Amino acid sequence: MCNAAGIAYADVEYRLLNQAMLHEIMNDCARALQFLRYNAKKYNLDKTRVASYGESAGASASLWLATIDDLADANAKDPVRRESTRLAAAGGFMVQATFDVVQWPKILGLPEEKTPYWRMMKSSKVRLGEKRFNELRKQMDMLGNMDKNDPPMHFSPGREDRGVHSQLFVEVLKKRAKETGANLIVRGGRESLIRFLTDKIKTRRKPDGKPVRKPFPKHWGDPPAIQTRDYRKLPGGYGFGSGTLAKWIQKNLDNDANKQKREGK
Repeated sequence: MCNAAGIAYADVEYRLLNQAMLHEIMNDCARALQFLRYNAKKYNLDKTRVASYGESAGASASLWLATIDDLADANAKDPVRRESTRLAAAGGFMVQATFDVVQWPKILGLPEEKTPYWRMMKSSKVRLGEKRFNELRKQMDMLGNMDKNDPPMHFSPGREDRGVHSQLFVEVLKKRAKETGANLIVRGGRESLIRFLTDKIKTRRKPDGKPVRKPFPKHWGDPPAIQTRDYRKLPGGYGFGSGTLAKWIQKNLDNDANKQKREGK
């Protein structure tokens, strides 16, 4: 869907909790954003039009990037660190409203000992020391960092449970957005999110005003969500994309052709 909308995308392989602490993982995400901006010319990117989206922890990482103050360091020796971390838009599925796990029992209505990641949080406090732990609580708190100057955001409704993908996180996120005047949309569906991101980063058009790729017929449904990383010319005049997308297009073209034969057209 990103290809179809003329959007370049990067898959950020941040470290996991068995490899790094949470604030270090978020810094991986910020660093990836800065790296892409620093190499914008190399990769033919427009650094002024960058959005972020993910699922679960990836959605929350996008929310964190959207709400944290710009991490650019103009005086850094490393030129990558001089780049901005601000986004034009952010979104995702199954988001957590804050990485400050201390708030989770109240949000989820759970006793501390049954709250997800509670033991990890307590271990981190011991490891970091109380002063540093409290500093990072503020840094990792998307609810506390949210304000009206944050970029537009689009997240899906959560599940009707009290787990890490709970709708209760989304409810508190909506409440906070209303309090701060932040621009937040809560709506399900991958197509809705892609349309939102496309609109916010305003994809380029060809000189004749036509879309980068002609749209797929509506009766085909959604393209495959998971695709291979190869890149080739697509059948049917749909430009270039993955082998997975090529097979999906060809299958639909064949189905349409067979249907027309059966109907005698």
